[in-house]
Amino acid sequence: MLYYRPGILLHRFFQNNKFIILPFTRMASGCKSQYMDVFAGRRIFVDHLQGNRPKDPCVIYVPGFLSHRESEKGKSLLEYCSRVGLEFIRYDPEGFGKSEFENHQQWANIQFRHWFEDCMRAMEA
Repeated sequence: MLYYRPGILLHRFFQNNKFIILPFTRMASGCKSQYMDVFAGRRIFVDHLQGNRPKDPCVIYVPGFLSHRESEKGKSLLEYCSRVGLEFIRYDPEGFGKSEFENHQQWANIQFRHWFEDCMRAMEA
């Protein structure tokens, strides 16, 4: 799990395979979903939940191999962050979920760096 906020890069989130319950009680504002252009015809689908504590870290869900933002883990993290008021970003990497290709032959051209670029672009949401 990656936590990102200027000046804060890493924050412990799990302890003994359980969520650490933070003392925030206000609900976060609504989740904004949008397509974002990455480079030259590539685009990804991103969900961005605004937190209500601007100095707290932003939780970024980076889907694993053959996964997407709507996985059980992605849904659980969205629910948790909404409940405790943390900012949260999740996205579909190129080729998965709502970021699917128009033509499946494009799989032959995908590179690992594309998924890295997708993550970097999602953090700009």
